[in-house]
Amino acid sequence: GRVLFCKREAGNMPSTKLSMDEIYALVTKAKENDAVSQNLLGVHYASGDVGGGVDNNKAIGWYLRSSCQGYTEAMWNAGSMLIDGEESVAKDSALGLLLIRVSAEAFHSSACLFLSGCYERGRYGVPVVAELANFWMQASWSCGSIREYSASADVELISSYIKWKYRRQLAGC
Repeated sequence: GRVLFCKREAGNMPSTKLSMDEIYALVTKAKENDAVSQNLLGVHYASGDVGGGVDNNKAIGWYLRSSCQGYTEAMWNAGSMLIDGEESVAKDSALGLLLIRVSAEAFHSSACLFLSGCYERGRYGVPVVAELANFWMQASWSCGSIREYSASADVELISSYIKWKYRRQLAGC
């Protein structure tokens, strides 16, 4: 996956395996629809800190659940897995780019940098536009002003689409 973090994001990343009690508490909160816990559980599955190793299918399921609530970090995590399809996660470049874009609009630094590169190189159907590449590059530096939850009106539409298309992955969470 893509690993680009500002100091704030890096501070939220888990670094060790969880105890059984910690896993139980995290799963309980995630199942109670806590977006932060859902995203964190996805991070732990993606890094192999839960269960018997990396499980990207469970990770994407938790990221998508959290994304449905507009949680910015989860949108970046899900988008970066979907855009190219990451180990056992089916490629969905359109949804991946949309999630990254919404995350960038909330000033998520990694999403802003990724979007800047898309405009700079014309990737994923994004036209080459130097001004927008520069805008998103500068936006990535405003890491301190990241909004944890997206205020985008698109979140409800994205949520409906995710719940329809990824219903099997969401059922496994």
